[in-house]
Amino acid sequence: MLCNGCLPAAPPLHLVCILFLYHIQAITGINSVVFYSTTIFGLAGFDEAIIGTSLVGVINVVTTIITSNLIDKYGRKVLLLTGTSVMYAHNIECLLYFFTFLYFLVVFCSK
Repeated sequence: MLCNGCLPAAPPLHLVCILFLYHIQAITGINSVVFYSTTIFGLAGFDEAIIGTSLVGVINVVTTIITSNLIDKYGRKVLLLTGTSVMYAHNIECLLYFFTFLYFLVVFCSK
């Protein structure tokens, strides 16, 4: 028989929301893209990688302005759920494409 108060209480809802939002931000990898954008553009073969980095910054500002207007119109919950759903769908799509590419690579290169 369990005594009252022996089990830990469920985490508060705001803590769950914070951890969920952190997970969404971490899984998108946008911080890595912004931090390493000059290196990424340089390795991609751009002569002026700083211009590509500047474009990433400009696009970030423009989309922030657009998103702030959408938040006012539709609300945070709808945008978060829609964005997360689209992100997960595209991640699964990329995963399937990658494994299909590997499968064909193994099948055709092993002959």
